Amino acid sequence: MNYSNEFQRILEQTYNTNHVKNVPHAFLGIIEVVISNYEMEGQQKIPIKVLTECLKKALEHSNKKESSSI
Repeated sequence: MNYSNEFQRILEQTYNTNHVKNVPHAFLGIIEVVISNYEMEGQQKIPIKVLTECLKKALEHSNKKESSSI
């Protein structure tokens, strides 16, 4: 299963959460490009499904604790 679209959507959602507000957007962009390149080459060296699930959990956690600081 191709998780690129779901990963892209969730990554964009995380840009605006407190959970990642201290993470430079350039770093998130680099991660996205690296993953996309691996997936296009068919290598799947990075388990995008796992990363997508991690982002989902981080986003859910951030939504639950929006008012608390990290």
